[in-house]
Amino acid sequence: LIIGGVGRVFAPVVGAVVLWFILQFTDSLLRQLVDNGTITFLSGSDVGLSRFILVGLILMVLMIFSPQGIFGRREDVLLDERG
Repeated sequence: LIIGGVGRVFAPVVGAVVLWFILQFTDSLLRQLVDNGTITFLSGSDVGLSRFILVGLILMVLMIFSPQGIFGRREDVLLDERG
């Protein structure tokens, strides 16, 4: 819901797929950088923890710059003031 937004029906599904791709991409990227010796301050066992820290930072940036999600519009999420 955070990534996709609640403004559309398919947005949470797309958001879940995007989150899965981000997790897989950051895992493979960090493992390659550790194996190549580009990142020397991490060991192979620290990649999982670092991946979740990186994904958490990505989610925080998304919430700061797009709090309604990727597909959601602010007008769709606001409460209706009709009585």
